[in-house]
Amino acid sequence: MAPFSSKGPNVIDPNILKLDITAPGFNILAAWSEASYPLKFPEDHRVVKYNMQSGTSMSCPHVSAVIALLKSIHPDWSSAATRPTLMTTLILLYSVSLQELNSEWIF
Repeated sequence: MAPFSSKGPNVIDPNILKLDITAPGFNILAAWSEASYPLKFPEDHRVVKYNMQSGTSMSCPHVSAVIALLKSIHPDWSSAATRPTLMTTLILLYSVSLQELNSEWIF
């Protein structure tokens, strides 16, 4: 998890709990509008088709794609079946100790 990611529960509203499923969302090479400068500085007039982005909006497509693939294999599965399947079938990419909880996981 990226340091800027919320790990819950919400400090303002404790009814908003932690996330259950996450995916890579840090430094993702993503499509970029050529109408926007990559660094968003007035001096930066480059035009690029791709840019590095980080955040929830970069993580969401990864999870959505895995759910779409899973639903294509098991079209009869409900959300109640899909969610715990994703939550219990992760593979650790790197060998880490319990102190290194910010490791990356894949489905």
